[in-house]
Amino acid sequence: MKYEYAVYTDENGEQQKLKPSELSNLSIADRVKIRELELYDETEEYRVYPRFNKKSPHFYCPSEERNYDKNNKDKSEKHDERVKEIVCSLQELEKFKVGYYNFENGVDENGKKTSEKFFETLVSLEKYTWSSEVSRILNSKLRVQHDVFGTNIELGMSQRKPFMAIEVVKSHFPEKNTYEGLIELSKQIPLLVAFDFTKKKNYFFQIDQRLKRVRVSIYIYNGSLWSGCSEFSDSSYEYALEHCKGKDLFDV
Repeated sequence: MKYEYAVYTDENGEQQKLKPSELSNLSIADRVKIRELELYDETEEYRVYPRFNKKSPHFYCPSEERNYDKNNKDKSEKHDERVKEIVCSLQELEKFKVGYYNFENGVDENGKKTSEKFFETLVSLEKYTWSSEVSRILNSKLRVQHDVFGTNIELGMSQRKPFMAIEVVKSHFPEKNTYEGLIELSKQIPLLVAFDFTKKKNYFFQIDQRLKRVRVSIYIYNGSLWSGCSEFSDSSYEYALEHCKGKDLFDV
């Protein structure tokens, strides 16, 4: 794989760009200086190396390149404003619960059916750091950009301190490879992925500052797709996409 240019960080911590044209007609000493640089591609994910070829100097990476899904199809002012709103709201919460509303059904003393709503907690999060457009590796073949991503500031990860991502959907559901990668990764590590839909703001994903709660409705957890307390009978990408289309959740 050839690259148009390479980047490196200089002694002052500034990122510098090195073009293939700068590899031509160099002395041995200059070649050695370039070889001593820690060079990466523009995403700073792949380590690249110079080839001082007279006819076509270039940078190359010996490893297999991952696909990078940024889900740019869903970029819009409305989408980006919602992402910013979520990040700002989560950053204000030092400790909060993530869960969904459920109902406890019963019968009162007169034999009348009753139902009581309560908040069922999936996990309690504390001291998390949140950011938007976070790039992460899902597997050896895929890297994705989460709309919102959070992790414990102490860098711990456990069932009590899972990674959490929020995917904000306006007109496009995440790509098939991304969705399937998230499902598979959530089988292997503690990961909660909540979906927010701009067309129905605060309906499927809501942050309650007063009660210190984040309510999720459609989410990925433990290798499956869920709606509240109910696991979807089919967690495939096709089923998830049709479910969202059926509920008219895309804001076109």
